[in-house]
Amino acid sequence: MNTFNSSSNPAVRRFLAAAALGLGLGAAGASFAVPPGPGENGAACGEWNAAQHHARHGRDFGRSLARLHDELKLDAKQEALWKTAEQSQREARKDVGERLRDEQRKTLAALDAPGADLRSVLARMDELRAEGDKRRLAERERWLAVYDSLNPTQQEQARAFLRKLIDGGNRQGPADERRGPPRR
Repeated sequence: MNTFNSSSNPAVRRFLAAAALGLGLGAAGASFAVPPGPGENGAACGEWNAAQHHARHGRDFGRSLARLHDELKLDAKQEALWKTAEQSQREARKDVGERLRDEQRKTLAALDAPGADLRSVLARMDELRAEGDKRRLAERERWLAVYDSLNPTQQEQARAFLRKLIDGGNRQGPADERRGPPRR
């Protein structure tokens, strides 16, 4: 008798792990675009380890963004656009976090059922990824509206901030700065 036992089949385990990772990465578009701030991960022990990563690094991002905000010395119109983008970002992060936890539970329940239809599970993951992409693009447009309202000097400050942020994303932490560039 041939029974489906994912715990004894390494290929199935790898597939399920990849599927779960795909769900997490795909649906987390908005949360990857802007990591959550301090105290907003709300994850239980062992639940979505990515939430713990984002909470830790989100604090650094939040501090950096606050410094940029202070450096830009925004006028009233720019400040209103900034606040709108910031509030929208906060709401999106909270919503995405709740949805990810809910979708993870649903996906795991579907995969726990004997004879689970993997095509439908993966199709749902694709739908979630597309929803995340739409949200991420909407968030980006709000921040680009802030950027468009900046004068050339402020835009240069924003460009330098983004450059530093992207470059900093290639490091694991402060210890990497002490080590220097990677060896080849």
